[in-house]
Amino acid sequence: MKKILIISICLMITSMFGQFKYGFGVAADLGPTLVVEDVELVPGVSLTIPIRIGERFKIEPEISIISYNRTNDTTSVYKSIIMPGISVSYDLKTPSENTIISPGVKLGLIEGTLEKENSGTIVYTQVSGIFVAGILGGEYYFSKNYSLGGDFQLRFESVYMTKDPDKEDYLTQFSTRSSIKFRYYFN
Repeated sequence: MKKILIISICLMITSMFGQFKYGFGVAADLGPTLVVEDVELVPGVSLTIPIRIGERFKIEPEISIISYNRTNDTTSVYKSIIMPGISVSYDLKTPSENTIISPGVKLGLIEGTLEKENSGTIVYTQVSGIFVAGILGGEYYFSKNYSLGGDFQLRFESVYMTKDPDKEDYLTQFSTRSSIKFRYYFN
């Protein structure tokens, strides 16, 4: 029974890959993120696996890492956040065969730590939450395997923060993220 199940899953996966127009690949970006709460741009790095399904749809599992350190005269803040997510987008036709515009939606998790030092007192905070984003992107294909694209995301984030067992905060905020991605598609 287990062998039949494993063989069935392998056949389904194989037939699914046969339906991809451009297949799947890898993408990376170094896009800045505007954190509205802090009103500043912070560096972010993402690794994406674009999967094309049929002529129009793209699914992209992604993991993003945001890490920054900010210091002024009395305060030092260090944030380290990991955001796994998945986006689904639909390709709209353009006059150029090599260019597409892709509106979509993205869902993900937020996990991380915040360390804040103020006049010698250090407070550690665990952060976890979710985000939902509307996406508008575009992609230019140099060939069947290579493309350069970018997107803009307007995100709604809902975050639960635990400073210690007695102090918990709940935060909702809007933020934006833009990115430029170089993609390589496997055939």
